[in-house]
Amino acid sequence: MRLITFSILVIVLLLGSLLLPGRADAHCDTMDGPVAKAGLLALETGKLDPVLRWISAQQEPELRHVFETARALRSRDEDVREVVDMYFLETLVRLHRATEGAPYTGLKPTGTPIAPAIHHAEEALASGSGSDLLAYLSSQIQSGLELRLHRALEAASHADDSIEHGREWVAAYVEFVHYVEAIDTAAAGGGAHAHDDQNRNVPAGRADHADH
Repeated sequence: MRLITFSILVIVLLLGSLLLPGRADAHCDTMDGPVAKAGLLALETGKLDPVLRWISAQQEPELRHVFETARALRSRDEDVREVVDMYFLETLVRLHRATEGAPYTGLKPTGTPIAPAIHHAEEALASGSGSDLLAYLSSQIQSGLELRLHRALEAASHADDSIEHGREWVAAYVEFVHYVEAIDTAAAGGGAHAHDDQNRNVPAGRADHADH
């Protein structure tokens, strides 16, 4: 079941931007996230090793230096402690974001909203069951498919009325097919650019679903 849960989590991360319009970013850059929590525990205990899993080996010297500095200064007074603790946490999160190839836009405060899918994913990892997460994703996918299919069918009924209506139909068609392709790619374990890589080898002008 844990293997199934992990596979579902991967799909959540790959499809998040498609399935959840207006979603918040994954919360590894928030004070409520696992990275910051690990950093806070390290500051309190003095044990950095559990934190190092969140960064690369190449980043380790920088983080160790900041950690040792923070530990040395944080006992002086409360104001200094807050400053050096935050500097360490921001460094940790910034380095972790870099390992993901994601930009660092600051450490978000406690209570920052996160995507429902991420919440369900973490619940699945905590419980060892992916049933609730799978139900949530299934609902999201079904809603997304039905919406785009309805738009495509509605646009198709007016496609021959004018050039403008024809273009509206093409736009709806492309959105629907790309949505389906993205779901299929993620579910099959491919990366976000798998279909794009395949499409580069498709001759221009082919009237199939590979090049839109």
